[in-house]
Amino acid sequence: MEVSLDPGAAVAALAAIFAGWVALNQYLKTERWKRAEFSIAQTSRIWNDETIAFCCCAIDWGIGPLIIPAKFRSLFPVGTFTVEHDWDLMMRALRPQLDKSYTLKATQGQFLLYRRAFDEFFSYLDALAIYRHLGVVTDQELSPLRDYFRQLREPGYWSDGDSKRTNVAKESVFGDFIKAFYFERVPALILAASSSATSKYRAPEAVEEFAAC
Repeated sequence: MEVSLDPGAAVAALAAIFAGWVALNQYLKTERWKRAEFSIAQTSRIWNDETIAFCCCAIDWGIGPLIIPAKFRSLFPVGTFTVEHDWDLMMRALRPQLDKSYTLKATQGQFLLYRRAFDEFFSYLDALAIYRHLGVVTDQELSPLRDYFRQLREPGYWSDGDSKRTNVAKESVFGDFIKAFYFERVPALILAASSSATSKYRAPEAVEEFAAC
């Protein structure tokens, strides 16, 4: 029995295969573009999210006025838009157990500002750690945060003298709060994204390594 090949059918089949390949390629490009847009949106929050920007400035600055995020201004007298950065008060606000200085009326608003803002900031980092673990964001895309990660481990504006005076080591200024409330993903993210580490997720051993840095 002879089997004849219909040229029209062959062309139609090839056309269908080609159309499928084009559609798949377009789908993959669209998905990569969406992922890139999402990643950029997440990392750019260090500039366009008031609370996260406040925390980044607090980590990076030794002195100077910090702009109070709008949602925290009710903690201060009407018309107050900035606070003078105070590393000592920030350190006390970030003790896992609420420091007694919380009761001082003169600094209570700024104390609560530091504590609530950084709790929100570390929640943001926790979300980034999940996205990184899932492959939604990469270490390269997290590079704008690298210097902040480094300073969370060893803050440049906390001196050896400050450590002796307060009995709080450099790595404990932020580290104690992180380990108490964000004890797995955030330490792993900070270690990996601020160094040459390549593993996507290391916990809970990352907590001990974070503390030892």
